[in-house]
Amino acid sequence: MKKIFISIIFISLIYGCVRDPHSVGSSLLGPDYEGYQIIDTSLIAIYDTTFSNPLLNGTSKRFLVGKTDSIETESLIKFSNDIADSLENVKIDSIQLILTPDYKWNHNLPKLTFEVGVINSTWYDSTTKSNQNFINPISSTIQFTDSMIVGKQISILLDTNLIGRWKSSKKDSLTKDWGFVIRAKSGSGIIGFSSFNSTVKPMLVIKYKKTGSDSLYVVSTSSGNDTYIAKNKISNFNDLIVQGATHFQSRIAFNLKGLGENAIINNAILELSSNSKNNILGTNSKDSLQCFLAYSKDPNKVDSISYLSILGRKILVKADTLIYNFNTTIFAQQFVRDTLLNYSFVFKTLADVELSDKFIFYNHNSQQTLRPRLKLIYSLKK
Repeated sequence: MKKIFISIIFISLIYGCVRDPHSVGSSLLGPDYEGYQIIDTSLIAIYDTTFSNPLLNGTSKRFLVGKTDSIETESLIKFSNDIADSLENVKIDSIQLILTPDYKWNHNLPKLTFEVGVINSTWYDSTTKSNQNFINPISSTIQFTDSMIVGKQISILLDTNLIGRWKSSKKDSLTKDWGFVIRAKSGSGIIGFSSFNSTVKPMLVIKYKKTGSDSLYVVSTSSGNDTYIAKNKISNFNDLIVQGATHFQSRIAFNLKGLGENAIINNAILELSSNSKNNILGTNSKDSLQCFLAYSKDPNKVDSISYLSILGRKILVKADTLIYNFNTTIFAQQFVRDTLLNYSFVFKTLADVELSDKFIFYNHNSQQTLRPRLKLIYSLKK
């Protein structure tokens, strides 16, 4: 009898919901309840652009060297000369520059050839920006070829005559900026080497003999400064580009005014579409980007926190199209209420100074289904 009674109640509830889906919820919410209309829509971007924001690369855990059809980079490195005093009145036997590759991007050949040259130009890792002009060596260069295996050290044998200038740099202020430039000679690809900011640092190993002795002594240093310079080789900006190293970022704006100030944003997903053939990621890179909130009409001024930034990731693959999603609900609601000025969103890679990863997205002039869009679910009082 009890089971029959429960069944009758259950059937009555279902019948009531079918007749009026809101009736049960309305009764529970009380007499002051006002119904809401739920609206599901999409907004197409009204404006987008790509720009470069030159940064200081001297804080990176790696420096990048190489060239492709879209980017070329060269690195600057100088070692501390604190050990120069120990090399007075000795015969230099050999000098080795030891580097450790820890990242590869767009590298398709078995081996790459780089060159190392001495420079005597004033540069500082704390002031040299990524878009500075390349620096040419003042002396002949040493070439080295390697397969650039990640994690495997590379030993580059340098000319012993190079040490004279380095030794004198401790006493002569005119040569205080003595250092190396490392750049690509042939091949295609970008290699990242562990920098002085990483746990596996560059090393300069010097072997020498003292006067009157045949014994071989070794001294080394792993302290110094480094940075890298990047040159963009892209001339066509028909699409939106987001890339590290050259620090290309994209800015996208949406107009939410048409929703009305009383709209309650339940969900706002910013969606970007990309051709899978255009995106190039490096070793161990994440297929994700960061989205920041612009707080000025100046594209370089963004809220660097933006609630710890919005992390977007690839969530869908349709044929050769990749879809990336960013949850922007909290900002969309403030845009509607005018509690936050809508200066657009800015997109950049996860590690701008450490990676040369490249993403290319369709813009607001692309085919309708591929344009940047803001997918909204919002509520309005009936």
